[in-house]
Amino acid sequence: MDRLLRMTAGAGRVRRFLAVTAALAACIRCSTGRHLGGDAEEHDDGSPAVCGNGVVDDGEECDGEPPSPCTTACGSAGQRRCRDCRWDVECSPPDEIWNGTDDDCDTVCDDGFGCCAEWVGTCATDCGSTGRGECSDSCVQVSCVPPRLEICNGADDDCDGRVDEEVWCPDAESPFPWFLATPWASARDDLWASVGHGALARWDGERWTAYCADTAESLLDLWGSGVDDVWGVGSGGTIAHWDGVEWRSSVVLRGTNTDLHGVGGGGRADVWAVGEGGTILHWDGTRWGITPSATTANLRAVRASGARDAWAVGATGAVVHWDGEAWRAVSSGFATDLYDVLSFGPSDAWIVGAEALLAHWDGSGWSRIALDGTVPLRALFGASSDDVWVVGYGTTLLHWDGASWQEATAPSGCDAWYFDLAGTAADDVWAVGSPDFFDPGCRLLNWDGSAWLAVAPPLSVMFEDVSGSADDDIWAVGLGETGGVVVHGDGVAWDRRGLGSWPRGVWASASGDAWVADPPDSGSSSDLWHWDGSTWRPVDHPAGSPVAFWGSSPSDVWVAAYGIQHWDGIAWTVVPGPYGLSFSGFLQSVWGFAPDDVWVGGSGEWVEFCGDCWNVPGIFHWDGLAWSQAWGDWWPRDSSVVDIWGASSDDVWAIKRDVLDEAWASTLLHGNGSEWWPDDVELGEIHASALGGASPDDVWVVGGGGAVHWDGVTWSRAACFPGLYEPKLWTAPSGDVWVAGWPGILHRRP
Repeated sequence: MDRLLRMTAGAGRVRRFLAVTAALAACIRCSTGRHLGGDAEEHDDGSPAVCGNGVVDDGEECDGEPPSPCTTACGSAGQRRCRDCRWDVECSPPDEIWNGTDDDCDTVCDDGFGCCAEWVGTCATDCGSTGRGECSDSCVQVSCVPPRLEICNGADDDCDGRVDEEVWCPDAESPFPWFLATPWASARDDLWASVGHGALARWDGERWTAYCADTAESLLDLWGSGVDDVWGVGSGGTIAHWDGVEWRSSVVLRGTNTDLHGVGGGGRADVWAVGEGGTILHWDGTRWGITPSATTANLRAVRASGARDAWAVGATGAVVHWDGEAWRAVSSGFATDLYDVLSFGPSDAWIVGAEALLAHWDGSGWSRIALDGTVPLRALFGASSDDVWVVGYGTTLLHWDGASWQEATAPSGCDAWYFDLAGTAADDVWAVGSPDFFDPGCRLLNWDGSAWLAVAPPLSVMFEDVSGSADDDIWAVGLGETGGVVVHGDGVAWDRRGLGSWPRGVWASASGDAWVADPPDSGSSSDLWHWDGSTWRPVDHPAGSPVAFWGSSPSDVWVAAYGIQHWDGIAWTVVPGPYGLSFSGFLQSVWGFAPDDVWVGGSGEWVEFCGDCWNVPGIFHWDGLAWSQAWGDWWPRDSSVVDIWGASSDDVWAIKRDVLDEAWASTLLHGNGSEWWPDDVELGEIHASALGGASPDDVWVVGGGGAVHWDGVTWSRAACFPGLYEPKLWTAPSGDVWVAGWPGILHRRP
């Protein structure tokens, strides 16, 4: 009975609830016209409620509303449509329009049009090289613009119909004729290095290729954010940039010669450059600007871990830090010069410097790591905070594993002075250095995660001279690992063979006639060697340490030595000097135009002409009958005319080299056949050692510090001439220039 009463009471409550609900629904229908029961209900006019009737009923999200704006997954302005009285879950992308973006979310920018609006990027040129293109207003790609400068790759990069012209390229005889500096890598198969005076070398995992940054200034540091974004900074305020197609250089600091020594950054739009006098520059992705510095010391390096953490170091222990707002001086507590810095964050940085200085920053102060010796430490690289490398002079290779520093072992025989590092990962680190003569491969080492390996080709020949008779008949001589070496190029390949002990000079008049000078101080069994087209044979001649040749034919050859000697096709004879007296000095250079028009230069004790003087420079002329002194300079002593060349008998050039305070000072002399005078070209940094040319308006002067060119009107510094030790020069009649020195041979096509 109780159970029945409870059920009856419950049913009453249900009936009351339904009654209340019906009354509420009626109230809502009167005020809004909306059916709470959805389309299953009827409208007031008795019509059935269905989806698509334009009325949003209960349980519907929409019914006939226009599309609603929304943002697509690819960021474009899309629409969300009403379907079956429900809004689409996903935002529908619009049709593609030409606006430089991917509107329809198919991952292709402006597909259906000729190109992506505002696009600028790499493309294939008509001649097959990599160029730069852009999208025009007519929705088509503008023709692909080739690079302005050639790359040494055996191809026509600038699409002018010529190959590798006007750049200094490695020759097949010496495919790696560089001393590397300032390496930077974006990947295991993408390593850049500066090789002097605007020239760069790039490793692609298989071979090296030479590039030109279109400047004669040396790039002193490299850094990049990616394969198509690499920066180089250098002397004279020079900044160069690689965009994936070519290098372009500019001088950011107009009106100043401030040298920039370091570059580094936190990203493509966050790059720092530092230099002399505390100079600090910043690239924001659009332009370079000068940033207030916190020091006047010369800064040598800069590294950043992010937009709010960058360090710069330099002379006399200078350290400054960027915190995102300003550069602030941070006391290092050291007075020695600092060479490099590495940062993993505001409280984790390393510095290295002179006197074996290695110190760590923990956020509050610098603590020095105790090391034996005083070897300068030059560079840092770290793949992570517990994987850091340091290099220094004397094969110093140190590694930090997060707990302690350990010394690593260089490859056997690599007794080099290492001064810079680069890398991409814990098992891909590069070290560059300056080796002793002939240390194979020690210019470049690679760490593969377990050992350091020598990866550069060997320095097999220290070339002393180069000559030839044509582009397909070129000779070069020098010192190899086991003695003298002579190489011959036929325009296709090189032939190498041993000859003598240490040949210093070479001259060729035809493919079947060449001479090599091998002075007796080299220990050779013969001073002179002659090539008859098939064999090198020693030839007797009067004593005199021959070093330089010139000839007008196979039966008219002159050799400069202690005195001057002449070959008439049968024998060598000594030719008396001026006034019938013997030359009392050492002649180092000879050039001529005919059997009766020959010039020689050198240094000596010209007592017949200047009284009590010795080791002073002089130039002499042969007129077919006798020698006469054409020029002399009685001061300074220990000077010499080291090379001479002319385009004609009234247009002759010579290099005078002075030794002052154990340093070289070179002067270029110019003669018109009757008088000589010093030219006003500045050779101070060139350290000129050789000159030559193809015509009066095409003359080159080269040295260990670069090259200059005369175009008939002015002298100009040559861009991208790699540094060679004591280079010698020969110019072919075609205008091709060959330069030989240590560590290799360079070739420049006109």
